[in-house]
Amino acid sequence: MKNFIAVLSACIALFTTGSAIAKSQKPTKPGNQVKSTKSSTAKASAAKTAIKADAAMAAVTSGVSAQHILNAWLLTPTLNNSSVAVEVMDADTKRVLGEINGKRRFVPASSIKALTCACALDTLGSEFTYKTRILTNGKIVNGTLEGDLIIQPSEDPSFSRGDLYALLDKALSEVQAKQITGRVILAACKTGFSSVWLVEDFGRNWMPVSSSLVLDRNCLALNTLPPRFVQIEGQHNSGSLFERALASKDGPSWVFLEKNQSTGAIEARYISPMQNKLAPFIVSNPNEFAYFLIENYLKDKGFTLQNKTLQLSTKYKDTAVLSEHESKPLPPILQWTLHESDNLYAQQILRTLGFASLDLNSVDLSEMQNISLEEKGIGVIFKWLSQLKVGAQEVVMFDGCGLSRKNGISPHALNTIFAYMNQKPQTRPFFNLLKAEQGKGAASSYRFKTGTMETVRCISGLLATNSGQKLALTIMVNGHTPSVRNLRIVVGDLVNKLKNAKVK
Repeated sequence: MKNFIAVLSACIALFTTGSAIAKSQKPTKPGNQVKSTKSSTAKASAAKTAIKADAAMAAVTSGVSAQHILNAWLLTPTLNNSSVAVEVMDADTKRVLGEINGKRRFVPASSIKALTCACALDTLGSEFTYKTRILTNGKIVNGTLEGDLIIQPSEDPSFSRGDLYALLDKALSEVQAKQITGRVILAACKTGFSSVWLVEDFGRNWMPVSSSLVLDRNCLALNTLPPRFVQIEGQHNSGSLFERALASKDGPSWVFLEKNQSTGAIEARYISPMQNKLAPFIVSNPNEFAYFLIENYLKDKGFTLQNKTLQLSTKYKDTAVLSEHESKPLPPILQWTLHESDNLYAQQILRTLGFASLDLNSVDLSEMQNISLEEKGIGVIFKWLSQLKVGAQEVVMFDGCGLSRKNGISPHALNTIFAYMNQKPQTRPFFNLLKAEQGKGAASSYRFKTGTMETVRCISGLLATNSGQKLALTIMVNGHTPSVRNLRIVVGDLVNKLKNAKVK
């Protein structure tokens, strides 16, 4: 992904200076020409096609028709055997200036993160922060907490183990007797990942498991586990599909935490193709892991858990806040998501949208584990898209990060989102969160999000042209050949042509 962005930016910069270099070169004298060998018919045909495409592009660059530029661009030989969709939209008027398959759904890969983050910024606001809290439904009497210790996660992707321990210390500072009569309750919603992702990307280091209480991106090195935890090498789960995925030489490194019912010890069962305990392991059951860490930390601090089931309310509205951890504001979290194309962050932002839609005053703590925040988050996004007049058939979402090959979105939908974000003063700073074209004058040129997987290359964003226009530009290529170098050059060429032309 990062290589694609870097090379694409370089290609755009290259085309900016290429014409000036060409003009400075003197033609070769006829006497110095060397006769070429006879080319094959296939090469000659390809060369003719390329010459026609270059000539057509050169003819329209100084023109005003975006559609002509796109039609000429489509003649490029590199695109012959790929599925291509592209749209150019005036970001100020929302008028489509040119398109090819503009309303047809294509696999977006990580470019769908732009949709997730745009919806979050517009829906939650730039002042939004994650507030992870520790609550109780009881009270402190004579230094004893007579009630339950309730951890209320916020879906914060930046939360760490150190943040959790600090939160616990603050919450229990007044429990001098170090007695907790009730239980420790982690009010977490279920994880909504699809099992088929296991053999795609789910579980690899670039896609940890999402969860309500994220700790250090739900990754860990085994040497950071508490001393009480017992490490056992070997698989916990079974099944041929699972076993084949783990046995792959480039497969994920997993650790699964569970309590041994006979000994009471916490066992960390791990497997890694790399056999490297210092490498980041994906925590396959993060909510349980967080609970075990909390329980272990309390024991280390000398607290006694009586684990009594008390006749106390389990409604959020009947709880008191013991401590709170507040994250950074939303914009820098979104910027990290977009710049690093962080899949976990994007998925947590989707879950955040779902969590924000809950009425916590009416939710019972015991019901939280049955709620799918992914489903609710996607529902929030589709409601938001309907307000933007994006057609319901133009978007298919299974996640918020772009990992699922079943995702689909049209260039028109993405451009409509960018045009909408451009027209509202409170959402216009969204473009400062996107990556910018590298090179001279990059800050005011092209702000974009890319999407990359095996046969997918997409780029979508806001292009500021040399003539002062603002163009929402989305280019989506599916089913390309394994070699993508030429494709990067072709995409950079189109961006450059549009940047240098005044189109209508």
